[in-house]
Amino acid sequence: SLLAQARQPPPHEHRCARPPSRSLCRTPAPVAAMRGHRAGPLVLVATVLGTAVWLCSDSGLPFVQTLLGHAAATAVARGARREAATTASTWARQGRGRGVAMEASATLYDVPVSNNGARARLIIYAKGLDASGAVGVEPPSVLGGLGSPEFRALNPQGKMPLLKTASGMPIYESDTIARYLVDAHADVAPSFTPTTPELRALDNLIARVHDVYLVALQACLYKATPPFGTFQSRWKALGELKRQVKVIAGLASEEGPFLTGPEIGQSDVAVFPTMIFLRHMLPKFMQPGWEFNELEAFGPKLLKWWGHMTGGAVPAAGRVLEEMQGALAKWDDSGRWDAILHAGRQDKASRTIFDKIISKEIPSEIVYEDDLCLVFKDIAPAAPVHLLVIPKRREGLTQLRHAVADHEYILGHLMRVAGEQGKAAVGEGGFRIVVNDGAEAGQSVFHLHVHVLGGRPMMWPPG
Repeated sequence: SLLAQARQPPPHEHRCARPPSRSLCRTPAPVAAMRGHRAGPLVLVATVLGTAVWLCSDSGLPFVQTLLGHAAATAVARGARREAATTASTWARQGRGRGVAMEASATLYDVPVSNNGARARLIIYAKGLDASGAVGVEPPSVLGGLGSPEFRALNPQGKMPLLKTASGMPIYESDTIARYLVDAHADVAPSFTPTTPELRALDNLIARVHDVYLVALQACLYKATPPFGTFQSRWKALGELKRQVKVIAGLASEEGPFLTGPEIGQSDVAVFPTMIFLRHMLPKFMQPGWEFNELEAFGPKLLKWWGHMTGGAVPAAGRVLEEMQGALAKWDDSGRWDAILHAGRQDKASRTIFDKIISKEIPSEIVYEDDLCLVFKDIAPAAPVHLLVIPKRREGLTQLRHAVADHEYILGHLMRVAGEQGKAAVGEGGFRIVVNDGAEAGQSVFHLHVHVLGGRPMMWPPG
């Protein structure tokens, strides 16, 4: 084939219409290509070789010309790739207007504790994109932080992770970043793409359930105040989060070793970092009604999958695990959970008579009940109408003074119900709402309760 190629002029040769002197011919392409560019070593070599080709074309050495032309084209291509790799995406490290720095072709802005960012990092590590220089990982602080104008110009949501491609295109949202990395580097194993349409559909389904129904609630595990997704109640959010984990466990492959079967997919890189969160944080929420049990929380299939992911078969997963565990240990040391309801802030007070009324161990004259509260008549009424409105779950509310932001949902609910039941009991007459806090104020049962008093004239100031 070399002899056949030798009979054809190389693509970069510029021939004149008649046998010319060299001074009348156009500049060889390799030399012309250098104009306007700083000459690196490979480009200089390419230029010398290309010029030799041009000289050979006039001296009638087609075979040597072809060999040299092939070497020149290879050198030019290598030089161009190196130049692109060292100059692309310099904006991302320093930010617009902050100067130029040499860096990888693309940059992922993320921090070790981020489970959403870890999804992208796992792909980067598994494909060796960081080691090859294709993708670098930097904290958002190099752009001034999540709230900086530089960062928000790239991601208006002001959240991690953020990927800036070699061309300068910003990509945010972890699922989109993960799929871009797999697509842009499809020639590098692993593919993260199951082989059959059914397995790809399952892979997408698990990742979708994770993103829409599980990650949306994860803030209840570490955020100081609500809301947690659509929930104001941390306890209800925790309950729904547990349910969604079981949904994913139900979708997981029986055979494994990955979530959809024999091949690692997008679902594995999505769920794995969140599983690190769950295993670290769920045991902190030890309240009556749920004593943490690993098998009950995750099920046998997820635990088997977890063992495979962390057992050395997926080194990139081990690297992500180490990164996230180190960051979570710092959260522990900082006392992050100390003031979080149901974690550091737990209700350890003794049960009261109200707990027995709620559980129906003691009879009472109930006038209203829903999933959050109970309304019943006081057994020692201070007025013709005397109702007590109590939360079914005390959640640390032995007294009103212990209320925190987590309790806003129940306090508002108690007041609304008290108003409705007071109006229903007295009609157009007036009624009084009383909350006693502490023994000096007349509180005798240390389970928050609202008194609804009516049916007679009320004096002021009270008692």
